[in-house]
Amino acid sequence: MKNKLPILTLIFTFSFTLSFGMRPTIELSPNKTLIIELGVSLKGKIWLDDLKITVDNSDSLKITPLQTFLAEKDTLLFNNSSDIDEVKITKKNIDKIKQLGLVWGFAKYYHPNVSKGDFNFDYQLFRVLRKVIDVDSKTESEEVILEWLKSLGEFEIAISKIQSDSVKYKPDLDWIENDITSTELKRFLLKIKSAKRIEEHYYFGFNANTKSPIFYHEENYEEMKYPDTGYRILSLFRYWNTINYFFPYKKLIGKPWENTLQEFIPKLIKAKNGGEYFKSISSLICEIKDSHATIWDADDTISRLFGERIVPIIISNVEDKPVVTGFNTKGNYLKDSFQKGDVLVKIGNEKVSNLSKKISPFIPSSNSATLIRDIYRNILRTNHQELAIEFSRNSKKMVLKVKTIDLADVDIYEYPSESDSTFRLLDNNLAYIRNSTLEIKDLGSVWKKIKNTKGLIIDNRNYPKTFHFWDFCDYLFPKETSFVKFTQNSFVTPGLHSFKEEYKIGKDCDSCYKGKVVILVNEITQSASEFQGMVYKSLPNSTVIGSTTAGADGDLSTINLPGYIVTAMSGIGVYFPDGQETQRVGIIPDIFIKPTIKGITNNKDEVLDKAIDFLKN
Repeated sequence: MKNKLPILTLIFTFSFTLSFGMRPTIELSPNKTLIIELGVSLKGKIWLDDLKITVDNSDSLKITPLQTFLAEKDTLLFNNSSDIDEVKITKKNIDKIKQLGLVWGFAKYYHPNVSKGDFNFDYQLFRVLRKVIDVDSKTESEEVILEWLKSLGEFEIAISKIQSDSVKYKPDLDWIENDITSTELKRFLLKIKSAKRIEEHYYFGFNANTKSPIFYHEENYEEMKYPDTGYRILSLFRYWNTINYFFPYKKLIGKPWENTLQEFIPKLIKAKNGGEYFKSISSLICEIKDSHATIWDADDTISRLFGERIVPIIISNVEDKPVVTGFNTKGNYLKDSFQKGDVLVKIGNEKVSNLSKKISPFIPSSNSATLIRDIYRNILRTNHQELAIEFSRNSKKMVLKVKTIDLADVDIYEYPSESDSTFRLLDNNLAYIRNSTLEIKDLGSVWKKIKNTKGLIIDNRNYPKTFHFWDFCDYLFPKETSFVKFTQNSFVTPGLHSFKEEYKIGKDCDSCYKGKVVILVNEITQSASEFQGMVYKSLPNSTVIGSTTAGADGDLSTINLPGYIVTAMSGIGVYFPDGQETQRVGIIPDIFIKPTIKGITNNKDEVLDKAIDFLKN
């Protein structure tokens, strides 16, 4: 029996031109601090009237003032500018800046006084960066860095032991030996590595449930549409080090991550305006090869880059061609103009292949399937009211000029449903379930209909509405079964990714489902959908049919960057119990099949048909 957690109820009204009441109820976790922020988007004054706080219906509550940190007092000096603008792009400067980036990130996460919140580390960068740029040699630069590190204060030493049997990846700190020439600086960095650290940090923490990293006190400087050179370097350093220490799939990027730091220093320095800065950061983010690495910016730069209007038809990669496979909800007006199976050739005056090459550097993707998927999601975007589209139908060339609509009115992630219902019985005593719309409340009635069927098809070519699989699997698994294991990062040794225990699902069940199970997957199967696909694949009588999944699994962690840019990454490593990768690889189908243009034209679901034939035989 789980202990009942206390319930905190806030009862208050506040006035801002209009008055209205709110009564949120929040379930608390034991021994955790809860911070509730209340604000309005308009400028002005706010009144909180009749504030009442109760815990378990008792208003006897001791309120302790929120802890303040020394870092929060260092907020004014570089508020509007880093005071670093002109930086000459020379090999010597790039080498010095790169070395500072390595040391700055290491000190940010490893130095105990930084973890306590004693320093605003953005501003610390600006203080030391100017000095590093101004000196002539690497020797002088290392002296500047050493002096700066010593200014961060004394600390205790406590060498921690790493349990090697559970380690997936150790932190990459070889640069201390390989890149640092000063013996004294090298010795001091190794001393920081051996410092005594505690299970909390000013700049990061971990989600209580998923253990994915959460980043704190990372200002995004929203007023800076075009950050100055110092802030652009900060953006690079912050992102690069976040990935270096916390991205669980860094080893899968495909090239040494340290090379990326050196490569992007001149790109960020040379960015002449906000648009170039955003493009450089977008390109940097795409380097990690993670389809979770969505990019948002308050200034809508990406919308203007791709276009703020769109032709709302759905384009998919079929036989390595951009093919119309359906219509967006807002695209009914185009059904007389286009047909399923039409192959796009030109958009405007440009070939689709050329447009794809222009878009691809700004599309974060785990593998080629998701890259093409997301290129085609965006390829019909424009800033024009009309768009000319050349396409072929049955080998006949056709050109249409069609009206575009506002992108804000369209869900570009919408895909045509392969079924109009959550559940249906098929011929030959087979059952079909669409995973995206299945809900816990439906499980009892669905189970009664499927329990005596010969085979079950779970369509996972979509995104689930709920995490119903925990309950659903009680009906499917004959016994408790391991299906996944995760890696977790560390407070004491940032960058150390270690396996946690395996997760199990199902229960001992004599009356569980006895038929065969087929799971349908494709490039739309991503994140939660991919995770649930892993679950169903663990069934002893299961077969996966379809094509490569997205290869982006794991809880999201968001990252703030200067210029009000927000991005994300897969925050935890997700693996099959035997350690097999899912990131970038995806779930490998047992039977590989993709739709054809002929099948699309004739409204055939060839993947589903293959599953039915498989179960029949």
